[in-house]
Amino acid sequence: RDFSPQQLAGVVWALAVMQAVNSPPFRAAWAALLRAAPQLPASEPVLTQVWQAALALHLEGEGAGEGQQAAGAGGRGAEAGTAQQQQQQQQSSGGGSNRNRSSSSSSSTTEDVIASALAAATAAASSSAASGPALSPSSSSSPLPGPPDPAAVRSLLLRAAATFQAASSGLRRRVQSSYQRQMANTLSALGHLTLIEDNSAGGYSVDISLPALRVAVEADGPTHTGRIPGSPRPTHTGSPGGARGGPAQQPPQSQQPTSPHHYYAELGATAMKRRHLRAMGWQVVNVSYKEWDRLTSSEAKRAFLQERINQALLEGVREAVAAAGGEEGREKRHEVA
Repeated sequence: RDFSPQQLAGVVWALAVMQAVNSPPFRAAWAALLRAAPQLPASEPVLTQVWQAALALHLEGEGAGEGQQAAGAGGRGAEAGTAQQQQQQQQSSGGGSNRNRSSSSSSSTTEDVIASALAAATAAASSSAASGPALSPSSSSSPLPGPPDPAAVRSLLLRAAATFQAASSGLRRRVQSSYQRQMANTLSALGHLTLIEDNSAGGYSVDISLPALRVAVEADGPTHTGRIPGSPRPTHTGSPGGARGGPAQQPPQSQQPTSPHHYYAELGATAMKRRHLRAMGWQVVNVSYKEWDRLTSSEAKRAFLQERINQALLEGVREAVAAAGGEEGREKRHEVA
């Protein structure tokens, strides 16, 4: 069937949320979207969808993951070892709390994303040349053959990147929740240098960043979750361990039961943002408003946040070790071969 350029933007974004950027449907829709680049509406929601899909392709697409993940994990491991020293240096140089900053390497990142986007679209066009593209813009009477126009794609993605960056910068001026301010104040009381609505991570706006540790703290309010029918509650059949005497099955951390028939699940856009931040070398600490509301004292809040940060840094070290071990194993297998 035919899709309008705006519909194609929605399709690729939805598939990116579902981690399906390597699937044939995504590749076909992506190639069709880029061929229709000159016809795409210049609206913020559409351009944001395009840029996030392009980021997903760059960070999670075939051929991108191994090197980036290893580099990111290695960076996190090194940062975990020197974080305190970096933080002290920044504080002694006059760096205050709750400042804002913009990306210093956005142009380089944008060029990388554009290259990945064009490569994927060209490959998809080549692979579907025999049978024709599966999706095409409805404004054309027949599918448009061949790869997209590089100049048109570059223009589209530059506009999309600028729109995404501007939107996240705007959040710093108008969106700071009470949860966000409370957490930032608690982190400052712990001695951490914090930045509110930091958009240096690929254009994503991080609620509270700890740049010295490369940790992103996300204050997840009610808009980050959805109420879903069903019940992932633990099942018990008379024994303390749950069904068949084994451990009770708990819902995933992103799914919290609210009643026997409903539960809260993390929205796909929130999950995708976390994946992208991690792929760019950040450790992400998600704190839901329900978790925060259960903490009744300043001491409890400080202990809670510090423990979550420690867990995130430890996970970063584990990833660094695993990445180093995997690289060493590949080198040994190569030597044997």
